[in-house]
Amino acid sequence: MFRINYIDFVHAKQQQAIVVSNRDIQPTTSNTTKIDQILAAADDAMQSNLEFQNSVNQRVAESIFVKQQTYNYLHDKVNLQATIEAFLSRQTSQNTQRNYRTALDKLSAYTQENNLSVLRFTPADATQFINGLYQTHATRTIRLTITACAQFFKYLLYTHPELQIVNPFLMTKLPRIVDHYKKDWPTKHDLSVIQSHFKKIGRLDLYAITKLIAKHGWRAGILTDMHINSSTLEYTSTSKGSQKEGRLSKADFKLIQESNLLSVKVNTLQSMFCRHTKRLFQKGLISCAPSLHDIRRHHIDEEIDEVGGHAVLEKCYKFHDNPMTTLNHYVNKERRRSA
Repeated sequence: MFRINYIDFVHAKQQQAIVVSNRDIQPTTSNTTKIDQILAAADDAMQSNLEFQNSVNQRVAESIFVKQQTYNYLHDKVNLQATIEAFLSRQTSQNTQRNYRTALDKLSAYTQENNLSVLRFTPADATQFINGLYQTHATRTIRLTITACAQFFKYLLYTHPELQIVNPFLMTKLPRIVDHYKKDWPTKHDLSVIQSHFKKIGRLDLYAITKLIAKHGWRAGILTDMHINSSTLEYTSTSKGSQKEGRLSKADFKLIQESNLLSVKVNTLQSMFCRHTKRLFQKGLISCAPSLHDIRRHHIDEEIDEVGGHAVLEKCYKFHDNPMTTLNHYVNKERRRSA
């Protein structure tokens, strides 16, 4: 086959143009033959290249079709609802289960409304989903939703590695927390007023939970799974996924029994507590409108002050601008020592 290069091809085209435009000039036989050969070879090369490109495109299309069929087969094989239930069952805290389920319900609703599939969710889809949450949800809820979705896809990839998909929430940055209401710091006087109020209106359950959290610094959720040995007064429970145990005083045990505290839903008590403290604050009887978790913070502050928390912070600031740097160093040392 007659071989050509790009320069010969361009030169041949130029010569052909000269021959056509200058009809008075008669090209020699040898020049005409060479030009024809170059142009014929160029036509053959372009035709061959076109056939090759068509062949490549056909093979790429076939490969994409096969991969798509395999992709569809693998995704149809996964029972999404069963996978979600299995994922939720691994969460030891009931609050975490409930919050994760709510987050995944939001994700499922979004995919249905936008004709998408959870198993084919992309990072771009995740970005659109999160942007939509900013319109109606607080930053804490958005952070929880992102965390729940990211953990679910991590579990999905662990249990179904054949899917070969990317966690769409992997590189998603959690938004900075913006509280709509400032944290309330109740005083000892506030606690006394609140407890007296609940006693006065006969709400022993609210009085009991307030008194116990102020005394022990518990999270309210610890009461959900609390089991008490009536003879030894030892209790076991789960709080935020961690096992908790201890011993109650006789007064604490009597208070729990009389108020029937363990049979009341904790979420109901939390809501009612906030409603009552808000009214007391509006009447000017207390300095703020705390939640039950604010009562827990009050207990933590009291305990830290007892052991000289201010002195500890002064030492931390002595060595680092950020006191957490010093504290983390000390905590890690203690962990190594106890290991």
